[in-house]
Formats: sequence, structure tokens, C-alpha cells
Amino acid sequence: MAKKRMLFVGNAAIRFAVGTPYIPAPGESILSDGNYTFAPGGRSALGAITAARLGYDAVLCARVGDDYYGDRLVEVFRNEGLHITNVTVRRECQTGLSLELTEPDGTTREIFFPGANTYLDHTYAEGALGCYPDAIVASLEADADTILRLSATAEERGIPFFLDGAVRREAVPVDFPFEKLGATELLILGEEDARLFSGIDPANEENRKLACYTIRKRFDVRYIVLQLGNVGSFIYDGKYFSAISGPESEVVDPQVLPRPIPPPSSENTSKAATCVPPRNSLLPCTPPPLPVTGAINPSPRKKHKTQKQTTEGDLGGFCVIYSFKRFRQRSSVF
Repeated sequence: MAKKRMLFVGNAAIRFAVGTPYIPAPGESILSDGNYTFAPGGRSALGAITAARLGYDAVLCARVGDDYYGDRLVEVFRNEGLHITNVTVRRECQTGLSLELTEPDGTTREIFFPGANTYLDHTYAEGALGCYPDAIVASLEADADTILRLSATAEERGIPFFLDGAVRREAVPVDFPFEKLGATELLILGEEDARLFSGIDPANEENRKLACYTIRKRFDVRYIVLQLGNVGSFIYDGKYFSAISGPESEVVDPQVLPRPIPPPSSENTSKAATCVPPRNSLLPCTPPPLPVTGAINPSPRKKHKTQKQTTEGDLGGFCVIYSFKRFRQRSSVF
């Protein structure tokens, strides 16, 4: 059976990570209390590496600089088995760089220099579509025109479109035209993104359900995944939800997701809507009512036309890529 091909469009960068006992004050110099690493970075690049390691045929469309780091990234991508024809070099430009500071309690701060990623536009993305992917994966780090064109192409070809919105807050334009997106199979959001798009703080189980329900009424999306840091991830499809343990979990089977149990009887429906699920279980969820203030008038939900249906195994693999088992290089590659 041929591998399913996934096209990732978005950022590629060098990730420089270092541990720090605390954030230094202005003018203060401190000693790091841990090792540092130089490794591949950029959500699309990491997603493509993870997809390849999970057995998918991964194609990456990204831009790197005309420098040593760009050359090393391309070498790493090649060694990981990615298709790199669409990883192009921007002349007289530096490769993107992510500087990550991690404190002892796990708090992370990041400074991102986009570099060559700034010059990734729809012309490069459309050129990559010649690989005839089985799914298109775009990051909100790309410009709006590129994302909308990829979404339209996916709908035209009847293949799933995935949108990774769990990016740096300033990377998400507040005026992004989500209403122009075609049918989106999977939308990934961070805590800040969920708060921005729904107006609801996903601090607890009920708020997460309400935030997902609100977002799903606004956008034509089938599955929503909320990334909640060390808490884990939260999946919602409008009927069922699943709370998944955090990234510290070492063993995750990408081909298995918990199966939904039959819908509850009418007398138990209200109880199911407010229960807190045990970890790694999938329970039926009746959408909570929208608040009176700030209620949204949703547009009619589009049908997913002739799009290929994502199987449970596929969804498990895709969610692993984005949420639970994202590849993190533990040692320097430079």
C-alpha cells in the first residue's frame, strides 16, 4: 500500500534552545544551568519530520537562507527522508532562527527571527502542489493569500486541508479572513489562539468545550485540537471530545485514538455534558449553550463535498504530529 503524501507549507528555522535559572534583569549576565542545543525548528518543518518518522510521505515547502545554517537544515531534512525539492534558498538572506529560553519550572520564552521565511509566498506553495498530496498542511505563519489558495486547492481536489494555528500570537493577524477558508479537516490552536477566536478562556474542561463549540460555529472545521502546554491536548468534533495527556508521555500509538462510546440515553445527556472525562477516554459531549452576550450568528455550515474522509487511524497520526508527540531534537545537530 502506497504511503499517504502530506504537503507541509510554512516555516523552517534553526532552533537554539538553552536552559536558564531565571530571566536576567537588564544589564545582568547569568550562567546557564543546562546544555544548549542547535536543532531543526519551525512548526511546518517539525511537522514534516514527525510525519516522515510516522511513515507518511512528507513533502516540505519552505525557504532557508543562503548561509551555513540553511545548508545544514537541508541536509537534516534530506537525512530525515523529506522531499526537499520545494525547500528553496533565498539569496543574500539569513535562515530563520528561534531562540528558546527555558526556566527550571518549564516556562519557555521564545524570540523568533523569520529571515528567509518572510519570502515564502503563494507562488512557491502552488509550485509544490505538483507533488499531488493526499493532504495539505498549512501554518498560520504563512501569509493569508497563500493559506486561502491552498485551502481552495484542497477543496477543489477533494483532499483534507489542515491548518496549524498554534503559532506565536503576533503571527496570527486579527483580521485573518477565516470565513473565506474552504472546508477544514483539522484546526490546531494554542490557548491564546482559542481565547482570541472564541473570546473564552480555555482554563477548564467546560470552557474548552464552549470555546471549541463557538469556534466551530464560526468556521467550517471538522476537528479542533487545542494545545494546552503541559496539560496536554483537547480534541473536539462537535459531538465527542477527548482529553489527552501532556507531552511528557513517552509512548503514543499514532494509529490509535480512543473510540467513542455509544451516545447516552436522553436521561443521561445533561450529565454527560458536564462530566470531566478520565484521561485518554473519549466521551460524548452535548455542546454547552452559548452565552447571551457576545453570541455569534454563524453562517451556514458548508458540506465537505467529495473530500476524502479521514479515518480514525489517520486522525490519530495527524494529531500525534501536531499535539502529542511532536518531534523535538534532544541533541545538537551542528
